Amino acid sequence: LEIVGEELSANTNHNHLVVESVEQALQFAQKVGFPEHGLVVMFDELPNDKTEVIKGITSEEKLIEAVNFVLKNSPTGKAHLETDMRAMHNPTRMKNIEKATRDLLRKINSCCPECSMPGFAITSRIRGLPCALCYMPTSLTRAVIYQCQKCGFTQEELFPHGSEYAEPVNCNYCNP
Repeated sequence: LEIVGEELSANTNHNHLVVESVEQALQFAQKVGFPEHGLVVMFDELPNDKTEVIKGITSEEKLIEAVNFVLKNSPTGKAHLETDMRAMHNPTRMKNIEKATRDLLRKINSCCPECSMPGFAITSRIRGLPCALCYMPTSLTRAVIYQCQKCGFTQEELFPHGSEYAEPVNCNYCNP
């Protein structure tokens, strides 16, 4: 039995910049939410080995030290900075992982009405929620299909978002 929790989000703080001074590095850091969001300093965007990467920078002192070290030892005189995307140094990513965990728990607690196996989850969505003005089908979800991994039982749920009609702004006929 495999139950997967997921959160699809465009909310991220992934960013990078090549700098030639500590001042530029500090400006970049401020822009990306440092020190709550950690930084990585590298000699190059594609480092040759791990020794060319300084990770987990979460204080101004360590940032200045790392940038100065790379600027002094880099053949180009530049340092590559980027946000540390490891969850332990990235509150934005942590929030998305929390949402994925909540989704996983919701799926674990959703049991099949036929065989009681956990993981009774949505496997497909049916588009076509009708427009409230013209009643033409829209691209919004009209129904979802739940399916059990063990016994294959399926169940359709109409209007999963609680509305039987879509706003006309979502209609290709009323709002082309």
